[in-house]
Amino acid sequence: MIDLDFVKSNDFETLALKLYQNTDYHCKKITNLYLELPHDEIAKKSLHKAKFQNKVHELDNAATHNYRIESDSPTAVKLKTVLQLDTVKINMRIQYPGYVIPLHIGRHKSFFSEYLTEHERKIKNYDDILRYIYFAEDRQPGQFFQLGRVDVDWQAGDIYQFPWYLPHATANAGTSPRKFLSIVGTRK
Repeated sequence: MIDLDFVKSNDFETLALKLYQNTDYHCKKITNLYLELPHDEIAKKSLHKAKFQNKVHELDNAATHNYRIESDSPTAVKLKTVLQLDTVKINMRIQYPGYVIPLHIGRHKSFFSEYLTEHERKIKNYDDILRYIYFAEDRQPGQFFQLGRVDVDWQAGDIYQFPWYLPHATANAGTSPRKFLSIVGTRK
């Protein structure tokens, strides 16, 4: 069972760190998954009739533009099918040069509270939570993404699955913005 109060507590991060330290995790790489993603100016309006919510996510020296892709959009439907997910939350993030998101563990509070019904929270457990990062473009010099202790090297269309509790970080010290999808979902 997924307890929302637990997700919001410090005990959640303690559990995540304990799992990370005591588990031999593996990041699964899937290649050649091509999705139609919008350009910045299009993203603010729509993508295949999907709705986006423009936010600026700031953590000290970190900033990305964050666009929510609705779960009934063609992009979400394709990802749910390919990744065999039941419920999914997808954000397209654009990280601009000079910005860093420090090492952190995602709590996914909005996924647990807005996307999962009360019934789903009762029948699902934390092992059912799956995390993915989809890279929309080839890696450029100065762009970094770290999953646990692994520095990821990617090409357009690569998607990485990793445990929900895995600390991760990203930085863009390059000269061009980087687009990627942050995906959290539950297995079927």
